[in-house]
Amino acid sequence: MKIATVTADVYSTIENVVYRIYVDNVLMTERTFIWKIKETYIRENIVIQVEEGTEHTVRVETCKIPGAVSIKNVTLDGKTVNSTFVVE
Repeated sequence: MKIATVTADVYSTIENVVYRIYVDNVLMTERTFIWKIKETYIRENIVIQVEEGTEHTVRVETCKIPGAVSIKNVTLDGKTVNSTFVVE
């Protein structure tokens, strides 16, 4: 098992929307995006413990408005990755 840190910037198209971040369909956090939508993003840091050499996916969803929230700039232990990644 390896402990790794996934970082993702969360952007929203509307204010006061509740969003959830999942890694492999496991809920990692739920928050309300209360900041100005065009000026701010939230950097989420998620610590995971997984088997080395396995593929994982990070995703974000809103509770009521599909597509209102997105993630960008995903990193794994400081290295840029896609939203689906392999922990080495």
